[in-house]
Amino acid sequence: MATRIELTHTDTMAFWNDDVGAFLHNPDGYSPTSTFLYEVPDDWIAGGTLTPEGLERIHAHLYGPTWKNGNGDGSQYVVLKSTAKIISASDPRTFIPLAST
Repeated sequence: MATRIELTHTDTMAFWNDDVGAFLHNPDGYSPTSTFLYEVPDDWIAGGTLTPEGLERIHAHLYGPTWKNGNGDGSQYVVLKSTAKIISASDPRTFIPLAST
C-alpha cells in the first residue's frame, strides 16, 4: 500500500568555506519553494506526516544518495523547510511513486 503526500519544500545552495571548515549559505539568498506530489510507502508515514527516514529518502531522491557530502563543485544543497501533507487517494493529480529501497 502507498500514501499520497504533497511536499512543500524550500532549499538553497551552500558553498564550502575553508576558513570555517563547513558549508555556508546566505540566509537572505535565493531560496525557492517547490511543491512535489509523491506516493510513498506507508511505513514512511507516522502521526499523519513523513517520518524522519521517509523525509531523508525523499531528499536523497531529490538531490542524490550522497547529497549530504556536497557536490563536486564545492556546493551543497541545504534544506530550509520540508512540510508533508497527506492527500486523499481520490485526488486526480499525478503523483510520483517512490519505492522503499
